[in-house]
Amino acid sequence: MQQAGRFIQSAAEQSQQQSTTQEQRSAGDAFVLWLARYALGKNNPRGTTGAVEVFRSNGIACCHENDLLPQVLKVLVSEGFLSLPVLTPETHKFVGHIDLLDIVVFVTTLFSATGFDKSAGGWTQFFNKEQKFSTSTVKSVMKKPGVDEPDPFTPVLQGFSTLFAYERCARLASTRRVAVVDTKNEVVGLITQSMLISLLSQNLDKLDSTIRKMTVREILTGLPDTPLETVRDNVQAIEAFRLMAKKGISGLPMVDGKGMLVDTISVRDLRGIGIESEKYHRLWFQVSFFKDLTRQEFKQQTPAKPVYVTAEDSLETVLLRMDDGNLHRVFVCEKSGAGAKPTHVISQHDALLAILQQCRVGSIAL
Repeated sequence: MQQAGRFIQSAAEQSQQQSTTQEQRSAGDAFVLWLARYALGKNNPRGTTGAVEVFRSNGIACCHENDLLPQVLKVLVSEGFLSLPVLTPETHKFVGHIDLLDIVVFVTTLFSATGFDKSAGGWTQFFNKEQKFSTSTVKSVMKKPGVDEPDPFTPVLQGFSTLFAYERCARLASTRRVAVVDTKNEVVGLITQSMLISLLSQNLDKLDSTIRKMTVREILTGLPDTPLETVRDNVQAIEAFRLMAKKGISGLPMVDGKGMLVDTISVRDLRGIGIESEKYHRLWFQVSFFKDLTRQEFKQQTPAKPVYVTAEDSLETVLLRMDDGNLHRVFVCEKSGAGAKPTHVISQHDALLAILQQCRVGSIAL
């Protein structure tokens, strides 16, 4: 009888679990169907300001493999872009993307010394390295896919649905953006994680309330339990960028001596070295001062204060804050009388994947 009782209890639990799974699947069905019917062509990246000359492929801002880094950095900084599709010089065929993290990796490798030598010999060495930056091309800097890694540059053919691109951005952490190409491999569109976050935040009604109200704490349970990387507010800016390059991450929380959040630093802040990289010396300023200068010079593109969430906040809150500040990550903090202590981070990739998992969608696009 005892064994029978356990069997009956197990069957009841199994039935309840199946019922819960079915409810979750039903909650996500409408959202997945909406994405499947939402044409890729309806996702239009924002236009350029006209402040600098930009090559366009079917209206999409791009660059070429043989473009020099200062030229590309100027476009990225002036337009507030994080990346550009890369094309072959003569035929304008799509070959990949270059983003600010690629340039950060190059810069921190180029200036590998931790100090800044102001002697005559030191300045000569500095300008020689700066000259190397000025003569390096996009092709020599853009990331190459690893042998055992999925290619983050794989494009999507026009005519597919937004769900197809969504899955690529959600399931592959290395894919932050997807180029849309025609049958001639010419870029005709672009979809990024930021564009998907914006699409979601503007169409929250497409998400079931159980998914929207999912807490940050619940999201974190599905993420790898890895220590959060932070940077002290008194280190040199180049050390912060070096840490991003080493870890392959695009942003860090800046903390004081007590570990409390005081600001953030991201690859986007590389613009602090100037539109034409003329202020390289700033890399040896304290990171807090470097960020202050960047905020003063790019007020419209830099949040006035660090944005964070707590474990009790909802997924909806995460999406809205990411979209409102054009943020690629939101730090999770524990609040106390001393301030807000960062403990975790939720990236755009994490948010997109959490939604997909809640919808119980199997991999259909990879």
